[in-house]
Order: sequence, then C-alpha cells, then structure tokens
Amino acid sequence: MAKLIPFMDLVGLFLLALSSFLCNCQTRKDVAVRSVLHSDVIFTKNLRWTATGRSACSCAVTCLQDPLCVCYTAAKNSTKQGKTECRGHSAVINTENGQPSPGSRLYVLQSRAALATVTTTQADHLTTSSDPVITTATNNWLNKICSSDSECEEHHSECFDNRCLCTPGYYYSVSRATCLDSCPDADLQDDFIKYPHSRIRDYSLTNFPRYGTLTKCVQLCLASSTPCRSFDFMVTSSTMCGASHIARFDVPTNKWEETNYDFEYYQRMCL
Repeated sequence: MAKLIPFMDLVGLFLLALSSFLCNCQTRKDVAVRSVLHSDVIFTKNLRWTATGRSACSCAVTCLQDPLCVCYTAAKNSTKQGKTECRGHSAVINTENGQPSPGSRLYVLQSRAALATVTTTQADHLTTSSDPVITTATNNWLNKICSSDSECEEHHSECFDNRCLCTPGYYYSVSRATCLDSCPDADLQDDFIKYPHSRIRDYSLTNFPRYGTLTKCVQLCLASSTPCRSFDFMVTSSTMCGASHIARFDVPTNKWEETNYDFEYYQRMCL
C-alpha cells in the first residue's frame, strides 16, 4: 500500500470546496502554499478569526469561506485531542516574528495573496474590479453592489459609488465585519478601503508632486513615523499622493470632497 503523505507536510495544496460536501460553501478553487519560514509560530497582525476544526483541511475550508481571508495557520490543539486550531488573516504575513506555537504551520492562498499584497509592484496595475490595496470581495455586505443606502443594512454603512461601504470616516473592522467610529493606532491594518472621486484637502502629512504609483503611496502611508490613517491619490495623472494622520471625520466639512473625479481616498481598516 502506498504511504500517505501527511497533510501538514505538503508544500502545495490544491483546494476545492464544493457546496454539496463542504459546509454548503460556493465552489471555489485555490492553491495554498505552505510558508516554510513561518513554522511553529502564530501571529496577531491582520487576524480575522480563530476557529477549531478537525484537521488542517478544516482550516483551509474556513479560510476559503471567508472572502477576506488570505492566509491561515493550522496547529494541533494541545488540550483537545483530534482538534486543530485555525487562525485566518486578511493579509500576507511578512514577518517571522510571532508567538511560539509548536506544530503550527502557515498556508497562503496564492490567488488571493496576489490581489491582497499592497507593498509590491503588483499594486501598480490596479483595476476597479481587482484592487490589491482594498478588498473587492464581499463579506456579507461589504462591497455589495447597490443603488441606494437602504440596500446597505450595516450600521454606519452607505451606498458609495454603487458599493456598500462604511460611511467615509468610519473604519471597517476586519474582525467584526462592521463599521467603527474610531480605531486605536495599534489596531490599524495594512489594508485599505477605496472611496472613488473623493479626497481630504489640505491635511496631508507629506505631499509629493509627481510622486508616482499607487504602490508608493501605500508604502508612504504605512512607513510614516506618524501613524497614517488615510491618503489621497490623484488618478488622472498618477503623479501625486498625500498621506494623512487623520480620516474624514477629523476635518471640517468644507475640507472633504466627494465629487472630485481627479482623486481617490483610501482609508485604513481596523482590527
């Protein structure tokens, strides 16, 4: 009899979730690749959820069912025999520093990682249907197509440019899938929500005429010594961005523009 290869030892995993077999989820296909640099540790950054499953495959299915899940860790539960602890994250783990967790393995969903990575040159090639810098997948309500505010039922959400989003100024919480009126600096995520044809005027930490790509704008915001909460990007020329330590509600009404088609406003998500 051929020797079976343990799931946790696989470097490449072909995932196919069928509605008739796996928790009634939609049919999805992806490839999860184990990150050998992230063994025996777990992480808190961009953590969306924790769950207990029967195996690492259960963790994969749970991640696939969450449109915002990009990678997940799987580790045998030390207190519950036959159970696996799963942790899903909304962004690729780019650090080796984590909490020790013997036996934990990290897997990255490749197609989602390609869309979610915001600090590489992939973000130079953005489209309105697949922005690496924001989430365009739906999570019950986020980014759902709409035509009026009444179709966006989440508290503090609205129909913005025909998509259900948090009202500008509210922070989308990746762990609670709701809109928060504030977000501590420590809970700011590396992901953003995009608001088309909008911007904050005159409140930039740094303003770079002819600065370049959206990727560089993202990097500028995330690398700022003063916590950056939002930035504006000039889409008509792709040559200017302004990072800011504040968000929409922190400025007077006359400094917020919602009909400026030269710009896009990006606001960071919250834990």
